Amino acid sequence: MRKTRLSRRALSALAAVAAAAAFVAPTTSASADVPRASSVPKIEVVPTSGAASEPAPRTSYIYSKAAGPGAWNYQHLDVEGTGLRVESVHGYLTATTGPYLPVDICGVDVHIWGVKLGGEPFSVRDRNNTCGWGSAGIKWILHGQEFQPGSYICTRVTYDPARVPEPLCAHIYE
Repeated sequence: MRKTRLSRRALSALAAVAAAAAFVAPTTSASADVPRASSVPKIEVVPTSGAASEPAPRTSYIYSKAAGPGAWNYQHLDVEGTGLRVESVHGYLTATTGPYLPVDICGVDVHIWGVKLGGEPFSVRDRNNTCGWGSAGIKWILHGQEFQPGSYICTRVTYDPARVPEPLCAHIYE
């Protein structure tokens, strides 16, 4: 058997391909506003031991490809909460020109929406006009706002208004 030695450049190219393949996620929605229920993660209640203890917050984290200034651009949704209570929602864009080579992202529009407990619509939209190295977005602190069981919290992070990505949604469970 003949051994082959790979150069550092070849090894780093293989690592880049493996890392890119690991970060590729399918689009999570079937239409512009209604995601497929099977492709969104749950925010679950964490069981506790003892009557006085509070459940630890859970974070639902999902991402998908989006338009941006780099070669690899992804929009992200982080939802932190327990059961129906949501503590914070973070919508942001990440961009790199290569593995571990972030680029500046200047100006992103972030829209987050859902349905509060009782059926009242929830919608916030804002623009982050600052520049971030590799990441830019907005985090809303909701202080335990309760959402409708079985509903979704969705985000859409837009860098280029001509190329609007599909929404990312997290499913709320009791």
